[in-house]
Amino acid sequence: MKQKVLIAFLLCGLASFVACGSSNNNNTIPPPPSHRALISNLTSSRVDIADTSRDVLVNASSADTPGLLVLSSDKKFTVLLSPVTNSVSLYNNTQQGIAGSATLAGPSESLVQSVDNATILAAVPAEAAVLGQAPGAVDVVTVSSSTTSTILTRQPSIPLGGVRFLATSPNGNRVVAMSDAVSNPANPGGALGRVWVLQTSLVNTNTQPYQEVVSPVWDRPVFAVATADNNFAYVLNCGMECGGTQASVVKIDLTTNLVVGSPLAIPSGATVAFLSGNTLYVAGSDPSVSCGGTGFPPPCGGLTAVDLGTFTASPPVVIAGGYHGRVALGGNNLLFVGARGCTILRNTDPLQGFGCLSLFETVKLTASVVPPTPFTAPAPDPGDDITGMTTIANRNEVYAAQGGELLIYDTTTGKRKIQNNPPIIVGKAIDVVAVDF
Repeated sequence: MKQKVLIAFLLCGLASFVACGSSNNNNTIPPPPSHRALISNLTSSRVDIADTSRDVLVNASSADTPGLLVLSSDKKFTVLLSPVTNSVSLYNNTQQGIAGSATLAGPSESLVQSVDNATILAAVPAEAAVLGQAPGAVDVVTVSSSTTSTILTRQPSIPLGGVRFLATSPNGNRVVAMSDAVSNPANPGGALGRVWVLQTSLVNTNTQPYQEVVSPVWDRPVFAVATADNNFAYVLNCGMECGGTQASVVKIDLTTNLVVGSPLAIPSGATVAFLSGNTLYVAGSDPSVSCGGTGFPPPCGGLTAVDLGTFTASPPVVIAGGYHGRVALGGNNLLFVGARGCTILRNTDPLQGFGCLSLFETVKLTASVVPPTPFTAPAPDPGDDITGMTTIANRNEVYAAQGGELLIYDTTTGKRKIQNNPPIIVGKAIDVVAVDF
C-alpha cells in the first residue's frame, strides 16, 4: 500500500510538506484546519497532519523520529517522545512546528506534562542511580519561553528505582509513578513492584517531591487512572501476564498516599483501563483466559467492567489477545481496545479475519475483533499492533495507528471506513492525537 502511493506523494511536493491541490506556492505551511489530528511518523521523521473533518492528510512538519504523543491539557502543545534518540520535543500545535527539545538520560515509554505546560516528567527505568540504589529515575524537563524562543532544559532527576510508568491526576497536582521490575520492601521475596505519588508543586524544590505508597499488594503495577475529583487513583497490577501472580485493581488515596481497602482480583488480566463515569473498563491477557467459542485466534484476552461504587467486577468478555496498551471510547457506546503482539488471522478478503483491535459495546456487553491492517505486496506484512488511538470529536470516528498505518473506524458500524483516497502514511505511524479548536 505504501509503495503504490510513494511516487504520487513525491509529486505532490514532499520537500515543501504541502498537501496535493494546495494553491500555496511559497513553500510555507498553510493555516491549520479547525479540526485535525497529529500522527507521529517514525521512519520519515515528521508529524503528519490530518484534517479530521474530511479525513485527508493536509500537511506535515519535521520532527525527530517521533513515537509517543502526549497532548497538553489546553491542546496548545503536543510532547513528542523519540524512541531512537531518547529526546522529548515540544510541538506547537498552532504554529505546526517544534518549539524546542531536550535529551533524556535514557529510553522512556511514559511521560506526562504539567497543566501549565512548564514541566515534562518522563520515566527512565534504566537511568544510572546513586550507589546502593536500583537504576531508574523520573527525568524533569522544564520549559521556558520568551517572545523569540522556547528552551527545554533537563533538570536534576528524581531517583525512583525501576520507574517505568507515569499517570497524572486531572488537575496535574499528583503523578502516580510505578515500577514493575523492582523488589517491594513491604513484601520481601514476594511479587515485584513499587508505587509512588509525586506532588508536582514540589518538583525542582529543596523538598522531596514524592512519597511511596507502602503496601505489600503490588504485583507488577503497569497503569493507573485518576478520578475526576483528583482524590483517588486506580492502579492496575499486571500479575501473571507480566510474570507476577495475580492481576488486580488497587485503589489509592492521593491525599494520604495510602491504599484503600483490598485489591480487586481481575482474572482476565489488567494492563490498560478506561474510566467512564463510575465504571472502569479493564483489559488484559491473563494466560488462563480461554477463547471459548468466539472464533478469535488464541491466546485471547479479556475485558472486565468494574463497578467502582461497589468495587466489584462483572464477568469478563473475551477479546483479542496480546498486550493491551491503548483504549478509546468512541461514539455509540463503542469502546476500542488495542493490543500489540496479538495473534493475527488474515483472509483473502481484507474486510475479514481477526487482528489486534477489539470492539466492546458497553450497553450490550458484547465484543468483536476487527480484521487486521490491510497491506499490499511486495510490502512486508507490517503486523497489526495498535500503537495509538484517538476519538474524533463531533464525528462517529476513531483514528488508529495500526500496523504502522492510519486507519479510520466508523463507530456507527464498527468497521473500517473504505475511502477512494484514504490518508496514506508514507513511513510508519506510531501514535495519533486529535487537536480540535
